[in-house]
Formats: sequence, C-alpha cells, structure tokens
Amino acid sequence: LPDLVAGNNGLNSRIKASATQPAKLYVDDFDKNGQTECIPAYYKTDGKLYPWFLKGELESQLPMMKKKFLHFNDYAGKTINEVLTPEQLQHAATLTVTECRSAVFINQGKAGFRLQPLPMMAQLAPVFAAIATDINHDGNMDLFMAGNFYGLKPQAGRWDASYGVTLLGDGSGQFSYLPPLQSGLLVKGEARDIKMLASANADSLLLVAVNNAPLQVFSRNKRPQNTRRD
Repeated sequence: LPDLVAGNNGLNSRIKASATQPAKLYVDDFDKNGQTECIPAYYKTDGKLYPWFLKGELESQLPMMKKKFLHFNDYAGKTINEVLTPEQLQHAATLTVTECRSAVFINQGKAGFRLQPLPMMAQLAPVFAAIATDINHDGNMDLFMAGNFYGLKPQAGRWDASYGVTLLGDGSGQFSYLPPLQSGLLVKGEARDIKMLASANADSLLLVAVNNAPLQVFSRNKRPQNTRRD
C-alpha cells in the first residue's frame, strides 16, 4: 500500500482533542420524541468537558432544557455532566475524536502505518484537498494542501486561515513549509479539490476548485530554481 495523506480539522479552533481529552458526540433520542439528537462536547483548558451548543441551540434540539435552564446564566459554565443526567450519558452512543492534526501515514510494511503530523502551518485550517507531486524537482514527493470552512456557528467564526500550504518532502516522511511567496501557490476561499493536468505544451498545471469562485490554475516553471530552504 502507498503512504497516505490525511487532511483533518487542524488545531486552530476551540475544539481540541487528544487521547486523554477527546472531543465527544453524544447520540440518542434524549427527549423520547422519535428523533435522534446529537450533542457535541469538548474539553476546555480547565480540563472539564463542556457542551458545544449555546443555550438556544441546545433548546432547539431538546426543548425540555428550557425548563431546566430558565435563564442564560443558569446554563453558562455548565459542564456536559450538569447538562445531561448520568442516565442520559450512559444510554447515549458516544463517538470520540482523539486527533485533529492533518498528517501523513507512512507505510512501514508489516509494521503498519506510522503517523507523522504535518508542520504547524498545515494545522491552521481544515484541509479538504491535497495532492502529492514533486514541486521543486528534487526527486522527493512534496505536498500541496488547501481547505477552509465557512459554514460554522457564530461562536466559532470562520475557519479561513489557510491560503494553501506547500510542504517540501525530504523523502523520509518529513516535510518543511514553503511560503506562497516562494512557491507561487496561493489560494483564497473554500478549496475543495486539487488536480494535476498536463497541458498541450507539456507544462504541468495545478488546478484548484474553490466553492463559489472560478477555477484557479497554476503553471509549473519549466526551469525551476532550487526553492528548498535550509
């Protein structure tokens, strides 16, 4: 099997996840109305698990919470264990997330895959598209990744810190960040797909599809200079 490139949510959000403090999603028909509700929760810096929803958002899922928390200050600061009862938590199916970083999985044969997180500049926004190609013509596979996501709740804001991420590979699974000024690759908006295309004159074209925007096309130089940074 080949190595794998895994785009993920990144680290630039309020939702952090680890093996000891995973993000969680509780799934159940909590109010027994025949419809399944999903209640996300995440750990804050105080080490406690809190619901992601604001009061109004929770009540839209569970109207019974209007009586449990009459006022906004009644709901503010409540942990998930104070919002849902022990019985509700125990009965609900619980889905967990322990890793938010975008990464590569290096195939080590019979030893399986080794997780190699990508540099911090690849963790600033969600990654929805990636391509492996030799960007600087040194014989090693490099990566170009793009993403962003705008459709979030007001309390989260936009996840829009990525302008495309160029990562130069060293052949061993390690990657170093190359800024857009040096790579020539800069993408704005919600990128959703990346493809390589050979043009009629044999130049390599990199195509990036962006939501609600024209297709972006980048042409690779025929005689590139060495862009690798020490």
